[in-house]
Amino acid sequence: MKNTILAACLLAVFFADAAHSQRASCPEDMVIAQEGEYGLVCVDRYEWPNKKGVKPLVYATGLEDDRWNEVNEASLLCATVHKRVCTKDEWQHACGDKYPYGDKYDPTACNTEKRFRKVDEAKVDRYDKAELARLDQSEPAGSFEKCRSPSGAYDMVGNGEEWVKCSEGLYGWCLMGRHWADNRGSCKFTVTKHHPRWHYYSTSFRCCADAK
Repeated sequence: MKNTILAACLLAVFFADAAHSQRASCPEDMVIAQEGEYGLVCVDRYEWPNKKGVKPLVYATGLEDDRWNEVNEASLLCATVHKRVCTKDEWQHACGDKYPYGDKYDPTACNTEKRFRKVDEAKVDRYDKAELARLDQSEPAGSFEKCRSPSGAYDMVGNGEEWVKCSEGLYGWCLMGRHWADNRGSCKFTVTKHHPRWHYYSTSFRCCADAK
């Protein structure tokens, strides 16, 4: 009788572990971030296009068509790979409590210590490619090995600042992580003031998806 009970318990643990492993499955280019509304959430390991060694898509390298804006561009590009733009909570869980690498700011850990370059706003507004290229100080994804969160996501602070869905502000969209020339960025630093049609040379994004 005891052996039967023990065998039943072992089988229950085995199937529970198998179910959890299956439930926690994410593609290799994504990391597991948190419990979402429908289960575990996967977050891109790198900023779009989510490829190590490739610079992130910021406005400087984005689409030129005036009908596009940063939020729509992010949403549609994520949809092409059956993903979506992350929510703020999902993004923060993938990033960590303070900084991706720990609780104390490290100026060498992420791409956050570049100098501001004076911006010609008129040129940016008319999508002057030379001006945008001059302003772009992003680095290829994964260049800063220490800029890696406990979940395994890279460049969540510094590089491009990333669009997320949020409940703060007037528009339901926020920017997280700040960019290469602002060391105030952290896993919780949130910019809420921008309309989703707002664009700037430093804005970027990454995608999320429910785990399979």
